Amino acid sequence: MDSDDSDTNNKNRPKSGDQSKKEVKIDYPVKWLKNKHSFTVAGSEFIVDERYEYIKQIGVGAYGVVISCYDKKTNRNVAIKKVGNAFEDLIDAKRIVREIKLLRYFKHDNIVSLIDIQKPPGRTGFEDIYIITDLMETDLHRVIYSRQELTDDHIQYFIYQILRGVLYMHSANIIHRDLKPANILANKNCDLKICDLGLGRAEVYEWEEMELLDKQNKLVKKNKKKKKSDDKDKKGKDKDKDKDKDKKENKETKDKNKDKDKDKDNKDKKEKTKDKDKDKEKADEEEEDEPELTEYVITRWYRAPEVILCPSHYSKAVDIWSVGCIFAELLGRQPLFPGDHYLDQIQKIVAVTGTPKMEDLDFIKKKEAKEFFLKLVKRTKLTWSSLFPNANPIALDLLEKMLTFNPKKRYTVDQCMSHPYFEGLHDPEQEPITTAPFDWSFDAVELTKENLQSMIYDESLYYHNEDEDEDDD
Repeated sequence: MDSDDSDTNNKNRPKSGDQSKKEVKIDYPVKWLKNKHSFTVAGSEFIVDERYEYIKQIGVGAYGVVISCYDKKTNRNVAIKKVGNAFEDLIDAKRIVREIKLLRYFKHDNIVSLIDIQKPPGRTGFEDIYIITDLMETDLHRVIYSRQELTDDHIQYFIYQILRGVLYMHSANIIHRDLKPANILANKNCDLKICDLGLGRAEVYEWEEMELLDKQNKLVKKNKKKKKSDDKDKKGKDKDKDKDKDKKENKETKDKNKDKDKDKDNKDKKEKTKDKDKDKEKADEEEEDEPELTEYVITRWYRAPEVILCPSHYSKAVDIWSVGCIFAELLGRQPLFPGDHYLDQIQKIVAVTGTPKMEDLDFIKKKEAKEFFLKLVKRTKLTWSSLFPNANPIALDLLEKMLTFNPKKRYTVDQCMSHPYFEGLHDPEQEPITTAPFDWSFDAVELTKENLQSMIYDESLYYHNEDEDEDDD
């Protein structure tokens, strides 16, 4: 991911302990090491249950090392991802917690399944996380850039499965936010599973509600500013009173040395109070400036226009745009919008979809963003058939509906699946949706290393019977 794609400035990201790249060496309890074995892969030491027999390395990424193993308990192959020094960056650690909770919640053929979370040696004090999931042979990125011929039947089946998984997520009011070919796992019989849910978020507001929220946020900010102004006036008055009090004391006392001592004491107290007030004001400002949703969260080429233009206001429609980009990449065997930076990304989108009408920019609330469009050279919309001359015309009709610039006019996942392109595949009875809401309360927990470790530990208990696997705290 490019440097401007991080959703939090690295300087401001909460860190935990030593930031060394080397793995932290821990003396694990002897009891915890029982029935475990260790081996080293890509310079990283794995310590896993004996039930997992190492096969080979699958990949190394920013979040750790992934290997394939044979699970002697279930007699099948699995993938194990080790996230070493998982709590160095607390923002990244929170994403891992979020992904684990979402994976445990989702039970769907087209979303990767969570098989196990290795139980840590204690509720806190550990550094590594082991996540065990389905093993898939490859991903859609590798398929697209392979020599494998991709027929219309292949593409139809791929997009249908992705949308089927997205339907399940959206029924739970969850946006994936990072759909791209590399996050779609595949195997030889063309089955697909969506993975990497660490950026998943709840969709709380529809567009009309977002506009109302804007007004409410402005009112809240106005009230906060007024309160801070009133507090400032009050502090000024208190300060004047303190000055009067000092003058009176200076007149009444005859001992100059004693007066100096008193003045020094009073000054120290005021400085402490001032520091406390500054800290409180800073905390209030940080709380006030925290965005509703985070900017720069989706890999740029698959990022919907609204994520760039109004990053605090987007909906499930961003996932449909991303699937549309994957759709086009399957048809053309190359990215459709390979932007070099966020302005270039918008320009590449407009070069294909054409300059949007003013009515299709009404979702953009930032004056600067609208002015940017007014300065752009007017572009005429390209026909999808000119870009993909050999594609099924019905497929291109669906692509048009998915890559509509205005998110309010873009097809929903239900509309996509009901499109004639999926005739013969679409069957509502075979397209499950969720029945229970996902619990996001953990997202509000104070971001500390110990809290995150405790949440990982609790997640592991869902897969380890405490009667058989006693607490090693």
